[in-house]
Amino acid sequence: MENGTINFFDAPTEWEAMSLSGHTAPPIHFSFSDDGSRIYSESQNEKLVWDVARQEVDWSTMWEFPAEEATISPNGRWLISGDRNEILLVDLELKNTPIQKEYRARKAQFDSAWHLEQANGAAGAKNWFAATLHFALLVKNAPEQVAYHDGLLLPFDELKSQSEQAGRDIEPYLSPVATETLKLTPVDERSNPSFEEPRIRKEAFEFRTAIPGWRSTRGLFEIWPTGFLGVPAYDGNQFVELNARNEGALYKDVTNIEKDTSIEFTFAHRGRNGEDTLKLIITDLGADNAPGGGDDTELFAKEYTTGNREWGVYDNKAEPEIKSLGNRVRFAFSAVSAASGRGTGNAEGNFLDAAHVGAAVMRPNR
Repeated sequence: MENGTINFFDAPTEWEAMSLSGHTAPPIHFSFSDDGSRIYSESQNEKLVWDVARQEVDWSTMWEFPAEEATISPNGRWLISGDRNEILLVDLELKNTPIQKEYRARKAQFDSAWHLEQANGAAGAKNWFAATLHFALLVKNAPEQVAYHDGLLLPFDELKSQSEQAGRDIEPYLSPVATETLKLTPVDERSNPSFEEPRIRKEAFEFRTAIPGWRSTRGLFEIWPTGFLGVPAYDGNQFVELNARNEGALYKDVTNIEKDTSIEFTFAHRGRNGEDTLKLIITDLGADNAPGGGDDTELFAKEYTTGNREWGVYDNKAEPEIKSLGNRVRFAFSAVSAASGRGTGNAEGNFLDAAHVGAAVMRPNR
């Protein structure tokens, strides 16, 4: 009811079915007649009788308010309710017809394409809260999709960085679905170790904002095809150069390493213009399974230097045993220095390929 008008609605869709005008003040009492064919409504200015079938005022029927007020019709089909200046007539039976059940089931289906569009749009607009929410919903609906996990971590890392700069805790502001998916995000430690996805052209390197199975603190990856500028891939047909345009870390988070299990790694490294140095840091992310928070533990850190004539292959075999603490583990590769590199921030140099990390890792056959 609005401005003295009674509105009829289709309950499942909330589409207005009919507006009936008559009252000049908000109704204060309303009830079905004993047979359900009439509605009696009363405001401080007038008393009206409504014909339910014709959905209009019945001027020929005397106003006789029932002894017992009834907001549900005797046959159980109709419900009337009041809200300030409104009276709503709701069709309860319509909600249970096969057509309406099918409609509600269809509306309840998860629309992955729409959420992905919203997530990418929000990330492009740097609306990190919205991007985090939509990617979290995508992860919840399809946890096997590694790309959704990768998409979730980028806006979350941006949110976390902004919150830290502002000196506030991000957790109270996250939606419950984001909090849960961030804690439970599984990433297969064997996924895309040689950066074969996404496939790029063979003629030149490409910048990409996402690589399945991997993340970047700068949100940008530089992928090279084998043979470009005379540099062959160590394994497969593609490899990456650390840093892309700016300094940052390329990393992978692994969640399925049980406590006290030995952590392993192997990777291929190569300089671009001479001897380049990268650093591998392995970090237990603590009980919250997220970086920061004061409970992170560095499990391993070492620098590796390799020339540009061939690939150097490194692993954990000669290192002291690295044991899991049972939480999510982050394997991060970052450039320390690059020989004769052009550009700022060590942006040119340090090739990486065949990076297998986790427990009982697979090693490329050569």
